[in-house]
Amino acid sequence: MSTPQQPPAPNTRPTSSNGKRKRMMTLLTIVILLAAIGYGLYYFLVARFHETTDDAYVNGNVVQITPQVTGTVIAVNADDTQTVKVGDPIVVLDPADARVALQQAEANLAQVVRQVRGLYVDDNQYQAQVAVRQSDLSRAQDDLRRRLTVAQTGAVSMEEISHARDAVRSAQAALDASEQQLAANRALTAN
Repeated sequence: MSTPQQPPAPNTRPTSSNGKRKRMMTLLTIVILLAAIGYGLYYFLVARFHETTDDAYVNGNVVQITPQVTGTVIAVNADDTQTVKVGDPIVVLDPADARVALQQAEANLAQVVRQVRGLYVDDNQYQAQVAVRQSDLSRAQDDLRRRLTVAQTGAVSMEEISHARDAVRSAQAALDASEQQLAANRALTAN
């Protein structure tokens, strides 16, 4: 017959498995401790200086830059969010536009100088014309005076005296017109 087998006693434990478990737990503790020390060193030496975010706001001085002149940009000397100092050139414009504008300004200046010289020449012409008109008036007045003195003797007709008076009026009107032209020209040169 067969003999029934008896189960082992509950108080008996294998000793080899208990030592192996202690070694594994010690080894796991050491690995976790080394990992914690490694991560701590990494954090304090590298990671704490680097920040990342998906939605961040930076508080700083943001200045809008507007040009003083228009032109074609040929170089940009600063990147976005780069700090620049006062006086540093941010962009370089094509100097061709400035050269063309300078040449146009020089041409306009030359034209104005010619116009002003023309006004001074006209001023001299108007002065000469006034002098001629004054001379004509003086001669017409002298002719009228002579005719009036001769008219008392009866040598000159009243018609000649009338013509002499008309000549004086005409010479006076021509002198007035010339003086007005001279005054108008001087007003132009004064502006």
